[in-house]
Amino acid sequence: MGCRSRACLWVASLLLAAGGARAQLFTGLGTLQGTSSSSAFGVSADGSVVVGESGTPSAPGLVVELGLPFRWTQSGGMQGLGLVAGAISSTCRAVSGDGSTIVGGMIGATYLAYRWNNGFETLGALGPDGTSEAFGVSHDGSVVVGMSSVVGNIAFRWTESGGMQSIGVLPGGAFSAAQGVSEDGEVVVGYGDSTETTSEPYLGKDQAFRWTAGGGMIGLGDLPGGAFNSRAFGVSSDGQVAVGESDSAAGTDAFRYTEAGGIESLGDFDGTAHAASADGSVIVGEGYFGNPPHLNEAFVWDATHGVRRLATVLTDDLHLSLSTWYLGPAQAVSADGNTIVGWGVDPAGNTEAWLARLPEPDAPLLQGAALLALAALAGRRAR
Repeated sequence: MGCRSRACLWVASLLLAAGGARAQLFTGLGTLQGTSSSSAFGVSADGSVVVGESGTPSAPGLVVELGLPFRWTQSGGMQGLGLVAGAISSTCRAVSGDGSTIVGGMIGATYLAYRWNNGFETLGALGPDGTSEAFGVSHDGSVVVGMSSVVGNIAFRWTESGGMQSIGVLPGGAFSAAQGVSEDGEVVVGYGDSTETTSEPYLGKDQAFRWTAGGGMIGLGDLPGGAFNSRAFGVSSDGQVAVGESDSAAGTDAFRYTEAGGIESLGDFDGTAHAASADGSVIVGEGYFGNPPHLNEAFVWDATHGVRRLATVLTDDLHLSLSTWYLGPAQAVSADGNTIVGWGVDPAGNTEAWLARLPEPDAPLLQGAALLALAALAGRRAR
């Protein structure tokens, strides 16, 4: 083989390797022994660690109740974390970006937020005999956010040095709940009542918020039309993009919020955005697309394609077989936007956690270039 042929083969091999480094994948994550169902709620920044709950649902196709927290990896599968002494079940809401720390709520004689890092640590509550639950955690696990009962529920931010601290409520409000936190722990998003939602006709509604230590809690408003009602559930790693749901003239829309653009609808469909990639360019959640059995389905959004059913991306675009899986809510996404986790109904009719891994955006181009290089090499050999 000549030098040019060897070079061609070498280039083709590199391109194939690069294009296939993160091959597309869809897999159910199974259940813990002795349980029948599972739900995934969090994924690490690199997509290698998935967390959630495994237990018994109240009815087929519903989220797990009376669950046990789990941590899943490709090599180790689903591993149960156990429970603290006296607890009967636990929620598992998020994992740190580095995959080391898991947070949720431990249910027993009381209901308390916890942080797990090779062992459980309960985080207490804002008031005596109060309850708490954690919903978000920073990249290194040092900052945890959630809500805790005082008189009503109040959003909290917990740090190793300062413990659990209230971050307050919106003007005119008495309730708040923190749902997500940026990579560095400095930006918190969630929802609560406010002046706009504490009187008729919007009594009982909420307003999404964004909190920083310097600026306090700021209401994000809502989409035009419909009742005044919005909730933020996730935030990008850099803290610049918040995602959630808002009432609109069309119903309930998934939204993307930035300081420059305000709240913007992701499309004219009933939906909720749950999470965003590191830079906010990819958003995942759930929406109703009119398909039987009339349940919400996982979606993925980016500026180029808009909202797409994740099942359509996997089957039509990537030619993966889902068998008879029904993909329910997409709950979390990796930093690069390529690994998505959630829960749905598996072919046996049980609620099961799933993971979908999309190829790198340039993978098809790299693989195509490799095939062209190999074809050129084959043509040279034939001559």
